[in-house]
Amino acid sequence: MATLKDVAQMAQVSIATVSRILNNDPTLSVPEQTRENVLAAAKMLQYQKKKKKDLHIHVCLIQWYSLQQEIHDPYYLTLRHGVEDYCTKNGIILKRIFKDDVDIEKSLKGIDGIICLGKFSKSHIETLKNIMMQLFYWIWIMKI
Repeated sequence: MATLKDVAQMAQVSIATVSRILNNDPTLSVPEQTRENVLAAAKMLQYQKKKKKDLHIHVCLIQWYSLQQEIHDPYYLTLRHGVEDYCTKNGIILKRIFKDDVDIEKSLKGIDGIICLGKFSKSHIETLKNIMMQLFYWIWIMKI
């Protein structure tokens, strides 16, 4: 796999210049020929940008109330909005599901944590805890 250094050597420019050209830096001022040389070298070497890791935290809000029930309980609605506002302000990606969702295990894939809002039974909490432990266990195994 080609690196920025390989492209820079082939185009006879600095690594920084290659990076800025490939990232379409609007503040970069280089001759058109240099730009073309870098793009040609990248193509010839089949350079591919590394995908950035998703640095966001993904949290699932599991709601005890249905949408209809929520409308009639302003306190519950205020709590949910508070959770959503906090997540938005702090760059946390929030996914909403309801406690009665059929495939809750599938809904929790890729989630870093859960927030349960409402009156959950001990057995429901145990089920959620077991699902999350399984998911985190598999994530841990996959990262080894």
